[in-house]
Amino acid sequence: MYAKCKDIESAQKVFYRLPARDLVSWNALISGYTQNECLDGALKAFLDMQFEKVRPNAVTIASMLSVCAQLSVMMLCKEVHGYLLRKEFDSNILVSNSLITTYAKCGDISLMGYI
Repeated sequence: MYAKCKDIESAQKVFYRLPARDLVSWNALISGYTQNECLDGALKAFLDMQFEKVRPNAVTIASMLSVCAQLSVMMLCKEVHGYLLRKEFDSNILVSNSLITTYAKCGDISLMGYI
């Protein structure tokens, strides 16, 4: 709710007060950062989530690809692409569509043949 209202600080406070943070709460935080263009926060949350041994799902990966697209950083896009291939997310339709969009926004449509 706070992130949707563009109050990312309050969203962070609620998140870090949670007694247990699961995949759904991590995805909500990452998505909130992404929607509010707090891209560094989204990247940090993604790393923190993995540090806490919470395994990302297709929603998490789609959010991270959105971060890559907003940043238009091809190297980051390729890193996330490699990550999703290693973690076997490549057959998920949400992830595949997000990957196509990300490569297109990063300006390298030619790499889409490798998806």
